[in-house]
Amino acid sequence: MIRAIKRYMKDQLKWENPFLIAIFLTVMYYISLLPISGFLGGIYFFFVGWIIPDILIFLVSYGIAKSVSKKIIIRIPIVIFTSLLLLFLVNANQLVKYINTKSINTGYEVTQSIAVSQDSGVSFNTSSGPSIHNAYPNPLATHFILGSDEGCMCMYFKRNSEKTYFATLSKQISNHLEKPLGYSLSRDENSLFMISLKKSDEDKSTYDLLFEIKKDTKVMSRFWQKGIPETVAQKQKYLRDDRLKKNFFKNTTELLLRKSFLSSIVSDALSLSYFPSKEFEEFLSRAVIEP
Repeated sequence: MIRAIKRYMKDQLKWENPFLIAIFLTVMYYISLLPISGFLGGIYFFFVGWIIPDILIFLVSYGIAKSVSKKIIIRIPIVIFTSLLLLFLVNANQLVKYINTKSINTGYEVTQSIAVSQDSGVSFNTSSGPSIHNAYPNPLATHFILGSDEGCMCMYFKRNSEKTYFATLSKQISNHLEKPLGYSLSRDENSLFMISLKKSDEDKSTYDLLFEIKKDTKVMSRFWQKGIPETVAQKQKYLRDDRLKKNFFKNTTELLLRKSFLSSIVSDALSLSYFPSKEFEEFLSRAVIEP
């Protein structure tokens, strides 16, 4: 009996064991991001670390498939199913909240259409809402990513600015006009576009989004969303000056579990978003026209 246990443990501790490799890569992921790892840690992460979240999903899935069957034809569907299952389990909290979200009241009104061109000097006023740059319509999107600085040879946590509500809005406007616009942020009340994301007066656990298009200080059209769950907003700030020291293990664990290409592919395929792209496109088609 004891010999059988020893033989089993010896087999499990072989390097070709996918679970053992997964543990090793997980440890190396944390070590490479520790400030004390310095230049070597940064080099490791640059070449290997960024893809480790996807490798871990595959290794665990393959390890389970390997223990179930020796036939490749059976292992492949098991790996696919297990990978998707692991992805769901990791994001279960966000997905459950997304599924259980109460209906979000969306609407718009257009008084007059206005012409917008690439030379219009388009600017956004975002001073009226504290969360528009820290809110994420995609429930699977990570609220922060890693940044790097070649000058100090260091890495730091920073906001995932490409997935925010603001980025979603501006990108859809550009796509609607089929040309990139020269956006700028401003505190000027006369800005062409006004965006705010504030706590709802009716329910403090939700947010209200208001997007307005103005002409000479007069509001020509507006688009709104009411009842957006507060889970879309990121309360914590990720400052460059903190490097990787602030909430290191919490942040690194979130990146390890949720920052994967597979997660992005599944999210895009399912079109998971609190933001109603179709309704906003309909609004733009009536509110914004090319000159």
